[in-house]
Amino acid sequence: MRTNYSGWSVDKLKREKAKLEKLIAQAESRDKKKALAELVATARKNGFELSELVPVSKVRSKKTVSKAGRKNRKVPPKYRNPADSTQTWTGRGRKPHWVQACLKKGKTLEDILI
Repeated sequence: MRTNYSGWSVDKLKREKAKLEKLIAQAESRDKKKALAELVATARKNGFELSELVPVSKVRSKKTVSKAGRKNRKVPPKYRNPADSTQTWTGRGRKPHWVQACLKKGKTLEDILI
């Protein structure tokens, strides 16, 4: 069955699109649940739990894409805590407590550059 959308109004097309997107999301969810159930059954059939075969970090490690279409990359640290060399900061986001403490002591960001 083919539907001729050429005579439809924009509003009607948008409502139809919303219905289709909802149906697609439901179908994807159903298919994912089915696939997961099959994987769990196969793992158990072979004497394993799925978590033993596929670490969670591997399952959730999808590469994210920013709005500009670039892959988000891990930024190397720019600053290091002089009191504890394991603490670093990239210079992005909120200043860690140790950076704020250094600044209160009179140091500058240049003083703690790596």
